[in-house]
Amino acid sequence: ITGASKGIGEATAEVFAREGVSTLHLTARSSDLLEALKARIESAHDCVVHNHSLDLTDVTRRDDLIASTIDVDILVNNSGAIPSGSLEVVDDDAWRHGWELKVFGYVNMCRRFYKHMVERGEGGSIINVGSISGLNPLSRVFTYSTTKGAVHNLSKNLAREWAPHRVRVNILVPGFFPAEQNRKVLT
Repeated sequence: ITGASKGIGEATAEVFAREGVSTLHLTARSSDLLEALKARIESAHDCVVHNHSLDLTDVTRRDDLIASTIDVDILVNNSGAIPSGSLEVVDDDAWRHGWELKVFGYVNMCRRFYKHMVERGEGGSIINVGSISGLNPLSRVFTYSTTKGAVHNLSKNLAREWAPHRVRVNILVPGFFPAEQNRKVLT
């Protein structure tokens, strides 16, 4: 689970543990939040948690993460926050960072895990976390909405293409919920 330190990623990790997964690999930039989540999960469930604290825009570290977790059955792409603001406010570097994290990060994770899922012959599941703003853009989160729209289309295309190879691709499309990022946008 990428972006696992808070919000949807954190909740997803807790649900997977409660439902009986034996091993979780959690990724986020916030090592202290990951450690707290690991302690909570391991104390409440029969689940081993492996934390990977890194920024997924660091390609070398992302490739190392993929290599060390390649045998997973389920990949949840939910990587972190990107800047908000209108087209005039968000500069080119912020746009590139957003696309590297939210689009190319998902693309690269999907591509690598798919290949392994097919090669081992057992299939698997990829869940990409989208957003209601990917379907109905909001001007205050212009970059975020645009990247999430790309994630929606990526997921739909992969679902059709990869289903015959026993790799399910789904997109989770949450609306607004109580989270730090949503409070910033809505206030």
